[in-house]
Amino acid sequence: MYNAVIFDKDGTLMNTDKLWNKVYREAIAILAENYGLDLDFDKVMLSIGIIDDNLKKDSLASIGSVKEVLDEIIKSYSLDIDNSSMEYMLESFEKTINEKVKENIKYVELLHTDILHMLKYLVKNQIVIGLVTTDSKKNTMGMLEYLGLKDYFYYIGCGDDLELKSKPEVDHGIHFMKDLSLSPSSVLMVGDSSYDELFAEKLGVDFHKITIEEDIYDLYCKLKTNK
Repeated sequence: MYNAVIFDKDGTLMNTDKLWNKVYREAIAILAENYGLDLDFDKVMLSIGIIDDNLKKDSLASIGSVKEVLDEIIKSYSLDIDNSSMEYMLESFEKTINEKVKENIKYVELLHTDILHMLKYLVKNQIVIGLVTTDSKKNTMGMLEYLGLKDYFYYIGCGDDLELKSKPEVDHGIHFMKDLSLSPSSVLMVGDSSYDELFAEKLGVDFHKITIEEDIYDLYCKLKTNK
C-alpha cells in the first residue's frame, strides 16, 4: 500500500513545453546581446534540445538546470570565461529566466484534467504528496500557484535548494521519507523522464512512468485501487 506519492513537475503534472521554448529563446537572445556573443541560434536551440519549437524528451531544456543549459552553451562555443565571470553570467542568466517564466506563465497548463481529481483523491485518502523537480523554487512555486496546485503538496523539493542535491540524486527523496518515517515500499514515484526513473531506482521506490495523457488516467485508477 502506498502512503505517499512523489511527483515530478514538468511533463508529469503540467505541460511546460511552450513555456520553456519561449523562455529559453528569449533568455538566450538577451544573454547573447548582453555579452556580445555571436551565437548560431538554431545550433544553440538544438544543443539544449529544442527542435522546431518542441522540447526533446530528456534534453537539457526539458530536465536540466539553468546552470547545465548555460554550461552547454559555453561548451558548444568553447568560450573562455573565468570562474568569477561565469558566476556573474549564471546569476544574470538565472534572473532573466525567472523574469521570463513570470512573463510567460500563461503558457503553463495542466497535463490532463485528471491531475486535479487524482490530487484531491490522494488528499482525501490521507496519502501524502511530494514534488521533486530540477527547476528553481521561485519558478516552481509560481507555476503551482498559477495552476492552483500548491496547497496539495506536503513537500516541494527544487533544484536550487542549497543543502540538498538536485534530482536524479536522492537527497530530496530521503529527506521526504525520513520526515514522515516512510519505508521505500510505501512510496511511489511518478515522472516522465530518465532522471525520474533513476531517482526512483536509487531511492528504492516503485516508479510509474508518464508518457502519454492516458497514463495519467491509468495512474489515477491504480491509486484508487491502492491497498
